[in-house]
Amino acid sequence: MTFTERAKQWLEQSSRNSLGIAVGVAVLLTAVGGAFNRGFVSPSNLLNLLAISSLLGLAAAGQTLVVLSGGEGIDLSIGAVISLSAVLTSQISNGQNGLLFPAVVVTLVVGALLGLVNGLGIYLAQVPPLIMTLGMSSVIEGIVLVYTQGQPKGQAPPFLATLGTGQVLGIPWLIIVWAVFTLIIWYVLKHMVYGRLLFLVGDNRSAGRMSGVPIAKLVVGTYALSGFFSACTGILFLGYTNTTYLNIGDVYILPSVAAVVVGGTALSGGRGGYIGTVVGAILLTVLDSLLTTMHMGEATRGIINGVVLLVLLSIYTRQPKDA
Repeated sequence: MTFTERAKQWLEQSSRNSLGIAVGVAVLLTAVGGAFNRGFVSPSNLLNLLAISSLLGLAAAGQTLVVLSGGEGIDLSIGAVISLSAVLTSQISNGQNGLLFPAVVVTLVVGALLGLVNGLGIYLAQVPPLIMTLGMSSVIEGIVLVYTQGQPKGQAPPFLATLGTGQVLGIPWLIIVWAVFTLIIWYVLKHMVYGRLLFLVGDNRSAGRMSGVPIAKLVVGTYALSGFFSACTGILFLGYTNTTYLNIGDVYILPSVAAVVVGGTALSGGRGGYIGTVVGAILLTVLDSLLTTMHMGEATRGIINGVVLLVLLSIYTRQPKDA
């Protein structure tokens, strides 16, 4: 067998085990970080990395569902919804625990409604997901700018700040919250009707339509869920940073997509899952932290990040449809 044939065989085998590769790469990067700085693998730093990963992982939760739904699904309005959610929670609560509950309820409802608008535009008006969500992102950013007059103010209520930065038994609350969300999403995708229909429709919409699946409700509802999870991320991000500023959610737009695909979910839809996204979020966070530990400049970090992602994605996209 020639080198080319072996390489092709390895790529085909790798594409069938994308989750395993992501886990392996994350572990390898962690080990490399430990070699450069022993503090990198200290329990406190690893917990901190997981806490940071939780925000990306939660932002990518809705992205996972949207991508799984097929139809070239993608949500580029995630960053704008996160920004708006942080601002809304801060403004409505006014930094008071007593106003936190209504602030959270309003924020979650607004996030879900914005996602609902995305879904209606995409499925009923037949606007391509990329265009619809990108346009919605611009609209939301404009709303935030007008609402705050370009100067967002406020801070997180003490309870939310504790949730964002505090610990219980040495474990950050963010990790615990993320773990709860992960279990719920995993259960829904694996054991509930919604999850089974999502995979069916994502894999073959024609088959789903012939089977009587309410595709319109499923797709529109999925985008609403994406808005809901983005709102959750914005609320927790406010607790983590204890402040708000314009476009704070933009840093999660492309990484949320990368986390989904790096975790093994096919961009064509119908194949993958949220556990892979969790691993993808951790991998991306570890990679970024490692490059920072190695004192890489911003430009160099961007190049290396891009190269690593391109290599992983090139492997995953070779995954056969029937795998």
